[in-house]
Amino acid sequence: MEGMDKRETILQAASRAFATKGFHDSKVEEIASVAGVAKGTVYLYFKDKSTLLYEVLHYTREKYKHGLEEETERYTTAYDKLLGYTRFHLAQFPNMVKLHKLNMEQLTKFHNDPSSRRRMKDEQEGMMDFLTQIVQLGMDSGEFRTVNARDAALLCWGAMHANVHWAMVNEVEEIDSDRAEGIVNLILSGIGK
Repeated sequence: MEGMDKRETILQAASRAFATKGFHDSKVEEIASVAGVAKGTVYLYFKDKSTLLYEVLHYTREKYKHGLEEETERYTTAYDKLLGYTRFHLAQFPNMVKLHKLNMEQLTKFHNDPSSRRRMKDEQEGMMDFLTQIVQLGMDSGEFRTVNARDAALLCWGAMHANVHWAMVNEVEEIDSDRAEGIVNLILSGIGK
């Protein structure tokens, strides 16, 4: 197992542990065992359990972004890309909510740390740029009317995240990704006559 492979294996094991047991009930020894490494190896890559959780969040966001790029890359039209984006986002809900719900206390600490906030802001900015490119493609191809692409991307982002937030607050286990088409059509057509 190469250096990066070990690190990724540890991140995957920790991600599963934090998503099923939460931060406090996840033990580094158990994470190491699942990853097939010694406990000390975990500490070679991550200074403590809090750092490991923080890196799991970053790793999860990177995996999400990579999966999203793969999903939307399959399509040529902006509409299909936006639909693929929305389906993917809704389908990821169960994994995202478990990790965030079980680790809320620790996540709050990360939000108070300036370097953590900067990293999260950069990651979110990258996702907004990605969505803005899809909107811009739609305007350039004539599929979408010409508007401020960033504002339109923010509207799309908000609609998708509002669905996830609603489901989380109402303790919905899973969001039907078939709802994506209705969401995208509503975003593109609005509610006016």
